[in-house]
Amino acid sequence: MILLSTALAAPLLEEPLQALVKPALDAQQLDTVVVGVVRRGETAVHAFSREGRPDERLRFELGSVSKALDGLLLADAIGRKEVTADTPAADILGWKLPTRDGRAITLAQLATHTSGWPRMPAEMGEVDPADPYAKVDLAALQRAAEGTPLVERPGATYAYSNLGAAVLGAALAKAAGKPWEVLLDERIARPLRARSLTVDSGPLAQGHDIDLRPVGPWTLGAFAPAGGVEGSVHDVLDLLVAMQTPGGPMRATFDRALESRVDLGPSGGVGYGWHVSPEGTRWHNGETGGFHSLVAVHPTRQIGVVVLANTATPLVDTIGFATLELLAGQNVPPLDLPRVATVSPEVLASRVGTWGPATITLHGDHLRLTGPGVDARLWPVSPTTYLLRRPDGDAVFSGDVLEIHLPDGVQRLTRSR
Repeated sequence: MILLSTALAAPLLEEPLQALVKPALDAQQLDTVVVGVVRRGETAVHAFSREGRPDERLRFELGSVSKALDGLLLADAIGRKEVTADTPAADILGWKLPTRDGRAITLAQLATHTSGWPRMPAEMGEVDPADPYAKVDLAALQRAAEGTPLVERPGATYAYSNLGAAVLGAALAKAAGKPWEVLLDERIARPLRARSLTVDSGPLAQGHDIDLRPVGPWTLGAFAPAGGVEGSVHDVLDLLVAMQTPGGPMRATFDRALESRVDLGPSGGVGYGWHVSPEGTRWHNGETGGFHSLVAVHPTRQIGVVVLANTATPLVDTIGFATLELLAGQNVPPLDLPRVATVSPEVLASRVGTWGPATITLHGDHLRLTGPGVDARLWPVSPTTYLLRRPDGDAVFSGDVLEIHLPDGVQRLTRSR
């Protein structure tokens, strides 16, 4: 089922968005998704769901979109003269952060992912896959940062780093003498009246993994600047509107943060926490265990989109960038989605059993494959062929033989009798 509501009077992109999103719901790729759009000051919010009436005020985990807000806070702190772009993070924090070739990591390098750090710390201790950052407090972040060697000289190479974003947030908080979530509230949420932008605060939509299984929320702890912000589509949309308002609140902060500061050649560039496409779009996406988000704005074209979903699927990015093309007046082809077939209960039951090192079990109306490196729902496209969504692949049955095609190769399994 799909229902749509518009928050404001002008139903901007109402029919094109229905045509774009409805097939994804029919193919059981999404549970609920809320899309906010702005074009030359005209805004609208459209909410879609498989069942029931979706609430456009739902709050979602924004994931790594938090890094874009982290970048805004750096730009704001520079404007307040609390820090400079070239301030070494270690000078603020008093931590023994790694250096390379005599170079220390600066705040700008943390914000532009040129710190030289890898994506994740070398060691995070015991991790719960259902809530992987829950035990990382500030002391644990310090240990992780001090214990993670640089793989490149600071400033030399772009390499996306969650660790770097978390350390940037810790440094900004220390420089201001306030917790990072308080800076978020006082310097972004309050000026824009976007009060639902918080960290670990208030109810959220029920999250789902890529197979639409309900999952719990994440607690990001000291990694909140890298992925812990939550919010509603309305408040993120207000942010995009403010970015397009000449002389509006935070104008200097926006200009400073959105400026491309690292040239990535054909791939575009990077600002303070924002990716910059070759066409000039500023954007960031994010994913947690049960949510996916995309925020994109093209300041000179005065268009922007925010897409928030309670399903952890990169399809949200496809929908978001397609929506941006619609706002720019371009034609957008339908999404290329596999159709989910209906398979009889008898056929499903016949697949249950042990297949080499893997096991197939029946869960109500669907099959689940569990084996080395795989724990995924099998989505039927025919009685003999089933798709896997994560890892991306398929499973093909032929008598007592099961072939599993994954990105790293093919597994040929024989059924145990």
